[in-house]
Amino acid sequence: MGITINDVAKRAGVSKSTVSLVINNRPSVSADTKEAVVKVIKELNYKPLKAAQAITTKKTKNIGFMEIVATHENPEKLATKYGFSTMIPTFAYDVARGIEEETQKRGYGLLFTTYYGRLRASVRAVPPMIKHYWVDGLLLVGGTFSESFIKMLKKWKIPLILVGSHLPSYSADCVFADYSGGAFQAFEYLINLGYSKIAFINGPSTTQTSFDKMQGYLSALQKHGIKFDEKLVEAGDFSAQSGYEAMHKLLKKNKDIRAVFVGFDGMAIGAKKAIVEKGLRIPEDISIISFEDSWIATHFDPPLTTIKIFKYEIGLAAANMLFDLMSIQKAGKPKKVVIPTELVIRDSCRKMEREV
Repeated sequence: MGITINDVAKRAGVSKSTVSLVINNRPSVSADTKEAVVKVIKELNYKPLKAAQAITTKKTKNIGFMEIVATHENPEKLATKYGFSTMIPTFAYDVARGIEEETQKRGYGLLFTTYYGRLRASVRAVPPMIKHYWVDGLLLVGGTFSESFIKMLKKWKIPLILVGSHLPSYSADCVFADYSGGAFQAFEYLINLGYSKIAFINGPSTTQTSFDKMQGYLSALQKHGIKFDEKLVEAGDFSAQSGYEAMHKLLKKNKDIRAVFVGFDGMAIGAKKAIVEKGLRIPEDISIISFEDSWIATHFDPPLTTIKIFKYEIGLAAANMLFDLMSIQKAGKPKKVVIPTELVIRDSCRKMEREV
């Protein structure tokens, strides 16, 4: 076990509360006592000061930012953390911009932690930033955190916000995009272009965001009187590799696909690879629309029509919600903020001239 505040107090011949006052630079401690305590702290190499401040003042002036980067393969088999088999964490990067703006404005720091692993492998350990009192609040970014993990964190009595997803079965403060409404927009756009046989590459069924997108898909089909066909639906794990495999399966099962909706920009990279390998062109042979509107969409060839998630706004709203939660003595009913999406039309879709 490391050096504790009790060790410092014992060596300096003062109380633990006096050590805390020195650590927090309180004026009520005499200059001689302060000098003696600081000398002992240096001698014992007592760390971390932030943890001691958190214990005494309940304020570290830090916010935690935690995300999970899922991989299609086992992480130890990957040559790099980012590749064709890894989820490209564009959502977290863009959300962080909004969060950082608000935290900096309020004089807070932002501590990041990232877990790499299989999508369905839930995080079971309490993050060090929670265990060692490094942060005053926590933002869980992305849609891959399990209910059991969030319940475990709640036991630590730390304010937390789900950013980018929600759990209908468990009440927690959350900010997320209108995934169902966005998927509805995407399918209706393709239907209005003349397509009736539209393939769908969704995310994994284990995430709430994928469930919401499926509801949007089914609503669009129902509105336009189109029968659901399970052969037109495949699921990926957000990596480009999974998008490639899903598109390959769809083309094998359905020779006459003319349009596809991909549930995440990163998976669209893989879907395009499968389409091109079949000797097909986008959008001449197959129209493709995606979800997120990351930098991938504008670098896609042709530029990708997509459903825009307002990630900066989500980050800003999440940070404000967390600060509100941190400022109250007793939390009330959990809040849910849903940010609308927007269709961004580029060049990857075209009006269908003739149904095959």
